[in-house]
Amino acid sequence: PDAFRSRQLTYTLLSLQLLGVHSDTLRFLHELRLYINDLPPVNRLPVELLVEIFKHACRNPSPFPACASSNAKKTETQPQYMLITLTHVCRLWREAALNASALWRHVPPLSNESLLQLFVERSRLSPLTVDVVVRSTGRKAFDAILRGCGNRLHTLHVYDATSTQTRQAPLYLRPTRA
Repeated sequence: PDAFRSRQLTYTLLSLQLLGVHSDTLRFLHELRLYINDLPPVNRLPVELLVEIFKHACRNPSPFPACASSNAKKTETQPQYMLITLTHVCRLWREAALNASALWRHVPPLSNESLLQLFVERSRLSPLTVDVVVRSTGRKAFDAILRGCGNRLHTLHVYDATSTQTRQAPLYLRPTRA
C-alpha cells in the first residue's frame, strides 16, 4: 500500500509539473503572438489614424474582388459587415474599433436583430442613424431595440423586406432639458 501511495504521489507531482510547463508555454506563445502582431507598420500607426482608415474602409469597401478572401462568405464582403470584419483582424484593431463609438453610429441595414443591438450598444451615447430591415416576424424585436435608443435616434430609415419600396422616416428630435 505504501508503494502504491508513493507512486500515486509521484504521478500527481509530475502531472502538476507538466501543467506548470504547459501553462508557461501557453503564456510564452501568447506573448510571442502579441509581439508579432505589433511588427507590421500598419499596427504602429496612431490609433486615431487607424480609426480614420476604418471609417474610409466601411464607406468604401474594396471594388477589387481579389481583395476579398476566396473562401469568404458573401455577407462578409458586404459593406455593412466590414466593421465587424475589421474587429476580427487582431487585438489592436479590435480595441481601436470598439473604442471608437463614432464608427458604430450609423447602423446599416441589418436583417439580424442581434447585429442591430450590437451596433446600438457599441455606439454608446453617439447620435444614431439607423437603417432597419423589417420582416413581419422580427418587427417586435426591432421595435424594442429602437425604443431603447429613442433619445439618441437622429434618423431612421425603414426598409420593408417584403417590398421593393423604401420608407424613410427622418426624425427631428427636440433638445432634452438640462
